[in-house]
Amino acid sequence: MEDTRLVYFLRHLSPAQMDGFNDYIRNPFFNQRDTLIQLFDLLREELIEKGHALQREDVYRYIYPGQPFNPGSLKALFARLFAQLKQYLAWEEFNRDKYLQQRLFLRASGQMGAMRHFAAFHKSARKELEKSDLNAADYFFEDMSLEEERYRYLRIQGKR
Repeated sequence: MEDTRLVYFLRHLSPAQMDGFNDYIRNPFFNQRDTLIQLFDLLREELIEKGHALQREDVYRYIYPGQPFNPGSLKALFARLFAQLKQYLAWEEFNRDKYLQQRLFLRASGQMGAMRHFAAFHKSARKELEKSDLNAADYFFEDMSLEEERYRYLRIQGKR
């Protein structure tokens, strides 16, 4: 149990990340499975906070009381919770990176064919980038990424 990727990553979350993942996993927009919440609560309380050792069979009985132990089901549940944790960490990074948000919005608006608006959004993103205090490498990466989205947009428009 201790050697799973899920447990490793849970143990290495900051307190703020642990609280954030707690909120994330309970949000029906991101998760509709009560079993994932039960597994998270058990792992957080018993392994992370109390430091107790857990056996796979005990975890299974807690989540699926009265059912015979099925290691495949437990493994799938761990995999689903780990997938949610990966998505949470990516979502957290996305929310911190305004330039990534701008690029992805540009991509989405270009794919929608928002011809009239794309140029204005691109120009606004470029102005914000020019006012930034990014170091040279980050600035050029973001600049290239904006141009890549512009190229994508122009290519899509050429196909219409």
